[in-house]
Amino acid sequence: LQLSGDARALSGTTFTGAMGLRRRITAPALPGPAWIELQATGQANRLSAAARRQAPQARGSDYAQATLAVGLTQRLAWPSAPVDLSVEAARYWFGGSPYVDTLRFGLARPLPSGSRARLDLSLGAQYSFRRDTDAAWWTPSARLNWSRRRENADRLGLNARVQRHAGTRPDQSHAALMLGLDYDIARLVGPAQFGFGIEAEWRDYPQSRYTLGGRQDSELRLEARVGLPGRERYGFYPEIGVEARRSWSDVDLFDEQAFSLNIGVRSAF
Repeated sequence: LQLSGDARALSGTTFTGAMGLRRRITAPALPGPAWIELQATGQANRLSAAARRQAPQARGSDYAQATLAVGLTQRLAWPSAPVDLSVEAARYWFGGSPYVDTLRFGLARPLPSGSRARLDLSLGAQYSFRRDTDAAWWTPSARLNWSRRRENADRLGLNARVQRHAGTRPDQSHAALMLGLDYDIARLVGPAQFGFGIEAEWRDYPQSRYTLGGRQDSELRLEARVGLPGRERYGFYPEIGVEARRSWSDVDLFDEQAFSLNIGVRSAF
């Protein structure tokens, strides 16, 4: 099987921007506090010289991505623990054209875990509709997050997620498992506060266009964060993140290496 240049993996640099707004809603008719959220992301790409030689007709804008999502969360005050019910509608664009519309339903609640620890269970189901092929599928998921504040105020977090992409198309339908560890250091080192994370993910695709059988992918992500709380302005301070990501697959087309630099702001509240 011989793939054209633009059908194979291309190298380059990606620039990403994101913005999110959250507003609390208080009304006597509601059974508890509620929030409405708006999120927007954009991604632009610059192909490397090697990628332009490999695919002379390709442009970075061909792979541009954008997302716009609006969501509503309602908190219910159950006797044992509060429960958050959520719904979110989103549209994804690829190459400047509408690509996928999604509608996601979620339920989240804390579980008993002790005075210094917190354990949260999240269940979700997302309906997706791909506009260029009229394909539709459901993706149920479950996530468990555990965090503990240590005696020195450092925070340790562990999380696990399972999900099932229930479509029927090759190289899309799959089951996934993700395990992650996160650690935030409370003590300042000069003006900086450090945090680290590691995440591993395994995906099993029962069908693939590129092999006679299925396809198995694995991915490893390493992250370091540097916050500058001493530079707080208007309740926010800058944070710089560095991420390295490596993907392995039975199909070489899906092997990938990426290095990301993220600059953003974090709430001091």
